[in-house]
Order: sequence, then C-alpha cells, then structure tokens
Amino acid sequence: MGLRPYQTQILGDVYQSQSRGNRRIMVQSATGSGKSVLFREIISHTIGRGGRTLLMAHREELITQAARHLENVGIYSGIIKAGYPSSPLLPCQVASVASLARREKPQADLVVIDEAHHATANTYKKILEYYPTAQIVGFSATPARLDGSGFKDLFDDLICGPTIAELIRDGYLSRYKYYAGPQIDTTGVRTTGGDYNLKQLAMAADKPKLLGDTVESWKRLAHGKQTIVFAVNVQHSKNVVESYRAEGIMAAHLDGTTPDEERRNILARFAEGEITVLSNCDIASEGFDLPAIECVQLLRPTKSLTLYLQQVGRGLRPSPGKEFATILDHTSNWQTHGLPEEDRIWTLEGVTRTRDQKKSLEKACKGCGAIVPIAAQECPECGYVFGGTKREIRQNRGVNLQEVSLPTNNIERLKYYLGFARQKGYAKGWVIHRFLAIPRLTLDDLREAAKLLDYKPGWAYVKFEELNKGKTDPLPI
Repeated sequence: MGLRPYQTQILGDVYQSQSRGNRRIMVQSATGSGKSVLFREIISHTIGRGGRTLLMAHREELITQAARHLENVGIYSGIIKAGYPSSPLLPCQVASVASLARREKPQADLVVIDEAHHATANTYKKILEYYPTAQIVGFSATPARLDGSGFKDLFDDLICGPTIAELIRDGYLSRYKYYAGPQIDTTGVRTTGGDYNLKQLAMAADKPKLLGDTVESWKRLAHGKQTIVFAVNVQHSKNVVESYRAEGIMAAHLDGTTPDEERRNILARFAEGEITVLSNCDIASEGFDLPAIECVQLLRPTKSLTLYLQQVGRGLRPSPGKEFATILDHTSNWQTHGLPEEDRIWTLEGVTRTRDQKKSLEKACKGCGAIVPIAAQECPECGYVFGGTKREIRQNRGVNLQEVSLPTNNIERLKYYLGFARQKGYAKGWVIHRFLAIPRLTLDDLREAAKLLDYKPGWAYVKFEELNKGKTDPLPI
C-alpha cells in the first residue's frame, strides 16, 4: 500500500526543513495515523544514500514493532536490547534507550526517536550528545510536556500532521462514541511532579463500589467488545481484573514488572480475542498497535494531555467491521482536556486549544445528569427542556455514564459553530475549518452550508471535490 497523501506531505515538509539547515526536527502525527510508516520511509531514504541509522525507543513493544515494520520493506535491523542478539554491521540499529545508555554507541547519520516526548529525560540527552552532526527526527502524537510547554530547547522545527478530526473525516481513524460521568473524586488528591499523586489517587479510585460501576458500565455500553482499561496503579489494575472475572468475563492484567514471556503471551491471547478485557498500568498507553480494540475504559484521572490522548487513541485505529470505538471515561479527563477531536495547536513553545479552556462545549442536564452539547435545547436522554418547562423524566437505569458529543446533525453542528464564533469573536474561517473537518460531509450538507455562510452555490461543489480528492483507499470504519 502506498503512502497516504498526508504522509507524503509530512515527509516533504521534513526534507524541506532539513534543506533549510534544521538538524533536529520533531514530527507530530496523531496516534493511529501511521508514524511507523513515516520513520520507515525516512530510514529507507537515508540507507539508500549509503547512510547508517539508529532508531531509539523506550519499551520492548516499540522496539520489536519498529523492527518488524522495517523488515516488511526489506530493512533488517540490529537490536540493541538485553536478550536480543546484536548485529552491529547492519546499517540500521533499533535500540532500547536503557540498553543503549550502557553500551557502545553505533555510528549513525540519522537518529530517529519514537515517542519523542520522552526525549527530555537525561538518558536521551546523553545519548544524543554522541551524535553532534547526525540528523535527528523525533516522532510524537503529543509533542508537549506535562505542563503543556513544548520542546524548543531540544528541536529546531516542528512538522504537524492532520488533526484527529480530519483523520476521522477521511476514514483513517475510527469514529467514536464517548461516555462520561466523573465518578472518581480527586478532591484533596495532591499533585506530584505535575500530575496527581498516584498513591492518593489509587485510594480515591480503588473502591468496591467504583469497581462494580466499572463492570456495570462496560456491560451496559460495551459488552463483548475488546477493551483496554487504564488503571491508576498495579493493585488497582489487578482489582479491576478480579471484578471482571467475578462476572465471568475473560480479563487479564499487565504492568511493568510482568515477565517478558508472560507479557507476550497475554498480548497474543488478547489479540486473538481469547482475553476480552486487558487492564494495565501505563503499559498500553504507547506503541500498542491493535486496531481490533473497540473500547477504551479510563479509570485514571490525569492532568497530562499527552497521557489522555495516548490512551483514548488506542481505540481509534480503524478495523474491518468496527463501526465505531467506545470510550468509557469514569474521570473528568474529557472536561480537563476536551474531546479527542477538538482542535489543538501544537508548536515548539507548547500546545493550546482553539477554545477557551474555561468554557465547556457541553453542559449537564438538570433532569438526569446527562452530558449534552451546550447548544442543546432539549435533553435527548430524559426530555428536559433547557430554559423552559420540564417534561416527564425517564429514569436512567444502571451507572450514570452518559454520551458526550457535539451535535450529530451536520447542519446543526454548523449552526452551533456559527453561534460559538459570534460569541467568541472568531472569524468565519474558523467556522469553515471546523465544519469541513466533520466526517463524510455530503453534497447536500455543503449546499446548505453555502446558504448559511452566504456563499455562492459553486463553493459547495468545489469543497465536495476537495474533500473527496485522493480517497482511493481509505481504511474502513
């Protein structure tokens, strides 16, 4: 399969940046968008010109996946990691950061860093000191530190790929349904190192009632779906697994201390569907490439946008027969960081959202507590009329996780954007950008939009052709 249009664009931008004299380049490309294809092409390009390459990653899964992706196009790699035979003469080396820090460094004209938001660690910095003239290309879905600041001190340029909304629109990422209800109370939980203190957070999250609600929510909204659960710590994750098993659901636990052979066995059984629910403590946040994942369950509140997007991104890879992903958020993460497809501006200085972070696009229904779009006049769950009289309320049974979404009707979404832009003083261009990112806009949608935007009818035809240009092999969703 050839490169997707946006991948060709990113590669061109990288080579242009290098031609302008930038030696250290960071590439932002969303989880599931094919970063491995990008670094494979860059490595192949360098080797084809007689150069030597080094790819660094911080976990075994990332290292083995990278080696497999390279081997698929005929590039065989030496692996620098304990337990793997070395092949130092090969022009491509794939290395564990921890192992490379203790070993002799291989020659390299190009150094590729996978999950480059970890490059602030001293181990990375010390390794890169050995390559003062090499081209450095770092890849990350979320190029931001925990406090939102960027990597201007480490990289000369940042190349950004398409947004999550654009990737969903074009079929390269899966649509999703997001259910939320902040059941884990973080009141009084201290902040340590920029995120919640894990010991105190575990005490808040690891309670029998919450564990029961975790399983009941899953049975109600995602029963039978291949599910990744993100827990606070090891014991919390193990307790989650026991709660699922008590209901007869095949579940397993992973953490950083799980022996390699056992880890590989569990991952294989999960990939084959023998295990339905895989609970983990940060192991599956990065580099976990399994498109068949249909559900992500968030049980760890976090102040880290990077961690949040990495986790929800596990479920957004398209897969045959997968109509949409289900995200079950038992925290306030969506309120803190926004929904996955919200616009974010990535720069070397840091990340910002295009909406005021203190203003929510959603509101809670006074009748039943459901989370609904802020522009909604009536609650779809219970019939409550906002700003008017209350209809008969339908009682919700089960756990109070409610779907969070923007208006589903495309034209209603456009009207919402227009109203929001007037309120915030945004230009019409902001409205058009948001509207055109909606997946699968029809020609009728665009014709109606032209009327609302006061454009000539021809605008609809031009945009329809632009949106469908180059879609020769979109992935199924």
